[in-house]
Amino acid sequence: MTTPNTFPLTINVVKYPHPALRKQSEAVTEFDQNLKDFCQNLLDCMYQSNGVGLAAAQVAVNKRIFVTDHLAGDENESAPRIWINPRLENTSGETVYEE
Repeated sequence: MTTPNTFPLTINVVKYPHPALRKQSEAVTEFDQNLKDFCQNLLDCMYQSNGVGLAAAQVAVNKRIFVTDHLAGDENESAPRIWINPRLENTSGETVYEE
């Protein structure tokens, strides 16, 4: 029997050296309204922080989820994406990016 998703109703970004940032995140196994609401909360928090991405671990939730919007900040466009259980496959090369 699976346990339903339990996500916090209110989320706050945690900062290093918070222990949640060092934990390995768990896979999401239940796709329900709680997950949908949590993902919307992640997007809202990201936008309020003027960010372009936010991971569940950054709000002390140990699940493999992150949200992005590479057009965030452009007042006329938006492209929100929700990533659940992402995997890197067939990686090669290198990318350097200053955050």
